[in-house]
Amino acid sequence: MKWNQIFNLILLLKSYNQDNNINYNKNISNKKINKDEQIIFNNNKNLFIENIEDIYNSFLEKIDYITNIINFLGGSTHKKNFEYNINFLEENFEKILMIENIDKRIIIWYISEVKYMINYDDKDFDVKLYDTIEDYYNPQNAVTYANTYWKSYNKAYANWSNYGGDCANFISQCLRAGGKIYEGSNPRDLSNWFSKGNKNNINLVSATHRGANAFKYYWKKNAYSYKKFYKESEESFKYGNIGDVISLLAENDMAYHTLIIVNYTDNNEFIVASHTLDTNSSRLGEYLFPNGFIVYKMK
Repeated sequence: MKWNQIFNLILLLKSYNQDNNINYNKNISNKKINKDEQIIFNNNKNLFIENIEDIYNSFLEKIDYITNIINFLGGSTHKKNFEYNINFLEENFEKILMIENIDKRIIIWYISEVKYMINYDDKDFDVKLYDTIEDYYNPQNAVTYANTYWKSYNKAYANWSNYGGDCANFISQCLRAGGKIYEGSNPRDLSNWFSKGNKNNINLVSATHRGANAFKYYWKKNAYSYKKFYKESEESFKYGNIGDVISLLAENDMAYHTLIIVNYTDNNEFIVASHTLDTNSSRLGEYLFPNGFIVYKMK
């Protein structure tokens, strides 16, 4: 890791500590950490994406990574025990960070993403087609932005690739370029959506802008309409249009990846763009979506 990345990580952790008033007084197991055992926390391959299959596998590995840490430190949990896992991580944040070779980025990612699944009722909202200022959204401008910055990242925005992924952050940029209006200034309020500056500071970029799951929650309430599909079909193809957005869902209904539709194939398939994996020419059918996908109509 480069020194500037280390410095940004320190700032990120510091802002998280100050902002969330983490309780360090509750002790976890006093189990002595054996140096040989620490090697299980030195495997960072889950942050490196080389092909489309790696995106979903990376998501699963990060979930397993957290479960292994908690059980290793005396907890008793499993990967779907989200509320317990979040409480454990927050209450023992400082001690966990002292473990040699721990990947702090995954800890931050898990707390930031999964916490919203617990604190907010992510049911299907009754979405109505409505006329607002948001109807000024220009899909072609969003697609032009996606095709411009899918590989050469826009330096006006923070790059979250080293902190869990940059997919939602990039698609948020595309929507902004298409005319969607930023809302609010509270980074932890899921009714807010914004990004300020180009630093990896969680106080300056809303969770809904940078996190796939929080992004899903926000746009289920703010898209023109949305619909969930369990497989690609003629129905899903007719529903989505160029400039619309897609969330891919894991088994637990958690969004793990975010894409924008930039074109179609001759066989009526969506061509999508994203960061993490950087692409503007992948077919939706190349991705894994064990629990389906959501298409958000933006206009």
